[in-house]
Amino acid sequence: MFEIFLPIFNKVCYHRSNEIDKRLRLFSCKSYEEMYSIVDKDDPNYFIIEELRRLGMNNKFVDEYDYEFVQKKLMNSIKDEGYENGKQDGEKSKQLEIAKNLLSENIEVNIISKTTGLSIEEINNLKV
Repeated sequence: MFEIFLPIFNKVCYHRSNEIDKRLRLFSCKSYEEMYSIVDKDDPNYFIIEELRRLGMNNKFVDEYDYEFVQKKLMNSIKDEGYENGKQDGEKSKQLEIAKNLLSENIEVNIISKTTGLSIEEINNLKV
């Protein structure tokens, strides 16, 4: 496995004769114009530049790969998951509270189970 810091690679290791070097240099460029200056129109790497330009104009593609946008989506999904887990925990607590109240009124366990949605085992554990 190799780790390459492209800005340094761009300044130090570029050799026009090496195809891999040329492609790495393309990805270290700061503009499309700089990319176009590296390759000719008949160069197979020209397609890479055209595809990057096309994708760069596609808002959906840009949004999906925009770091801040992705981070916001991630945080929102974490919040939603936390909300759902908290909501489920709250519902479970309410079911247990109702079951305890019904037990204190000497209501049959099977009726409490049907009413609250708790299992008979969960209700029996409340008796202990």
